[in-house]
Amino acid sequence: MKNLYELHHYESPTRMVHGIHILPRLPEEVRRLGVKKPLLVTLPPMIDCGLVAKVEAPLKEAGIDYVIFDGIHGEPTCEDIAEGSRAYRERGCDGFLAVGGGAAIDSAKAIGVEIAENGPVLDYECAPGKKPLSKRIPPLVAVPTTAGTGSEVTLWSVIKDTKREYKFNVGGPEIAAHVAFIDPVLQTSLPADFTAGTGMDALCHAIECYTCAYAQPITDCYALYAIELAGKYLRRAVACGGDLEARYGMALCAMFAGATYG
Repeated sequence: MKNLYELHHYESPTRMVHGIHILPRLPEEVRRLGVKKPLLVTLPPMIDCGLVAKVEAPLKEAGIDYVIFDGIHGEPTCEDIAEGSRAYRERGCDGFLAVGGGAAIDSAKAIGVEIAENGPVLDYECAPGKKPLSKRIPPLVAVPTTAGTGSEVTLWSVIKDTKREYKFNVGGPEIAAHVAFIDPVLQTSLPADFTAGTGMDALCHAIECYTCAYAQPITDCYALYAIELAGKYLRRAVACGGDLEARYGMALCAMFAGATYG
């Protein structure tokens, strides 16, 4: 056993909901959190390719009001997050839906920090002299459309400070999504090159966390299973995007690899 005489702890505040064709159950998870008007955080390409429309459909059918914020362009910046916070407050939102990959989910987390802490996210950078997070972000349901970053279950958000040209972390249990809602059907249209790149990202996360100095029995279990899933399903997902078993396997791979960062 690694680091036998060290103190270990593991915390996962995120409820993990996953399955094939479960998207119609999304409103149930939103209502379970008591959210009546979520800010739907996404990127323009997610709207253009029709993925956001697929998420909107069950929300509309269930009569759930929501506000779309698509002001994230590539890597989220402090300015993007501030704009999202303004939209949240001005439109009277009380929670989040994040639809997309790591950029969308990280952005929702960071906006949540600004809402909960009532200050700019940069003040809570994980760095000496910065403020620690003290409050849980508003309810967040993360709906990943890629199998890569695992941001739907991690305790971290990565934001770019354009003034320093530097990407910084904000993190802790307070920032984690309340629900990771994973339907691999939303990932079947991902092009082969993106499938390969995001899948390798998930695999590298698992290998990194299994071999790092902070590894512990729980994270080792997650990491080893994620590696096994990538070995079994990544090639299949790249070769045939519509292979739902392979897509499901890689969605779980990303989730377990992300959970190793707990």
